[in-house]
Amino acid sequence: MVKDELQTFLGELPMFKGLEEYLPRQKGKAFVLKDHQAEAIYNLENMRKNNETIALLYHATGKTITAVTDDKKLGKRTLFIAHTKELVNQVKDAFETAWSEASCLALK
Repeated sequence: MVKDELQTFLGELPMFKGLEEYLPRQKGKAFVLKDHQAEAIYNLENMRKNNETIALLYHATGKTITAVTDDKKLGKRTLFIAHTKELVNQVKDAFETAWSEASCLALK
């Protein structure tokens, strides 16, 4: 979306025509957090202020998107532990899709 808006804006100015190769080539996915995910992000922020380092979110509550959102906001390393290879791959794919600048390492 940002790239499209830049192309629209810059394309109207003759001096910027042909700058396609300089425009950002970002991949990403827009998503809106559900109320309980936004609440989890808020709670994580408060936990960090109190030096609490482990959080537990219930089954099927959108932990992956919550983790990606929180990590992207912090811009720090995250350790995400899962009990199956499939879930490890799912989390890795989610991070790479939602935050293309992040580098992910999946150990199985």
